[in-house]
Amino acid sequence: MASVSASVLAMGARWRWQLAQALRGLWRRQGWAAVAVLAGTVLGALAAGMSVWQREALRQELAAQVPSGQAPRRAEPIALSEPGREQDRARLQAFLTGLPSHRDIPSAVQTLLTLADQHGVAMLKGDYQFQPDANAGFARYRMSLPVRGSSTQVRRFLGAALKAQPSLGVESVQLRREQVSVDQIEARVEWVLYTRLPEVRP
Repeated sequence: MASVSASVLAMGARWRWQLAQALRGLWRRQGWAAVAVLAGTVLGALAAGMSVWQREALRQELAAQVPSGQAPRRAEPIALSEPGREQDRARLQAFLTGLPSHRDIPSAVQTLLTLADQHGVAMLKGDYQFQPDANAGFARYRMSLPVRGSSTQVRRFLGAALKAQPSLGVESVQLRREQVSVDQIEARVEWVLYTRLPEVRP
């Protein structure tokens, strides 16, 4: 591999010298604009050629290390140790335990309405969707809520809502402003509230 690296470095040095000579001649004839265009094109091609050369050299070296007629050994998957599994299970259980009950959804929505009123933000009619996920072990309550107010009011409202409810998240925010000179904006906020699954009664 050392000989291959040395040859690559030597080739790179020769190409840099030839490139410098060509750029000097071009600068004398056509100025800096032409030099910049040519330099970008040549350097891009040089980088691509060097990358292909190095990949091919590495492939040939690896092929030489494998005996003839024998396929290269595949990397064995790394097995997660039992302590690692226990830690993952403990973190998952702590996450699920910290989630509010699905019966707390109306209270969470009321908290959003109260915070919007406190920050001077008008909350318009939105869309709601409850999505239980038995495989994951929790549920998602998605809320698409348009709000209206100044940019400062909307920003502070979002921060206060996320701080007040740790299991609440923002998936996206779409902003719209009627006029550039007006500070009032309308934002459609896609919220997601994570809750525990509904209890199954026997």
